[in-house]
Amino acid sequence: TLTICVAYEQNGKVYCASDTRISCDDVCGRDKTEKIFEKGGIIYCLAGNLSTNQAIRYEFDYELPEHYDDINEVIYGDFRQKLKKFLKDNPEYLTKKGNFNDDLMIVVDNKIFVINTDFSITEPEFNYYCIGCGSDEGFAALYALNQVKGISTKTKIRIAIETAGEFERGCNKTVNQFNY
Repeated sequence: TLTICVAYEQNGKVYCASDTRISCDDVCGRDKTEKIFEKGGIIYCLAGNLSTNQAIRYEFDYELPEHYDDINEVIYGDFRQKLKKFLKDNPEYLTKKGNFNDDLMIVVDNKIFVINTDFSITEPEFNYYCIGCGSDEGFAALYALNQVKGISTKTKIRIAIETAGEFERGCNKTVNQFNY
């Protein structure tokens, strides 16, 4: 997955950003395609193939219920099942073993959820999470930056993406920042 997406929770608000690297089949480049988008009350952060991004963005129909008591029940239950069915019905987005082929995290009610390759859903241990081939570099940068006082959340995210762009050839340093 050629890219990096970052979600960072600070003071009850989640900030999301990505680089501008895209991949589609054997082509890599820079594009204006948003890897982070809001749809149906959910913020999607997708690192991976452009066709998967477009399928989830334009074909996957899921709306959060108007009323719910526990967002975890909604995400771990109904959302997970509908996403899994959508992807299983479109096997071009899966590996030969039937696993999800890209990296996806979502933000709902200022909570970060990570959709894993086996369709399980987890929540980050820390107040931030990175997906994509630059995630190791992003995690390292955010860990180090969290040890330093006085750095804004936006600056931390920018440095994490720039670090990934410097050390991971599948990323670039151009930041697309989305605040939700």
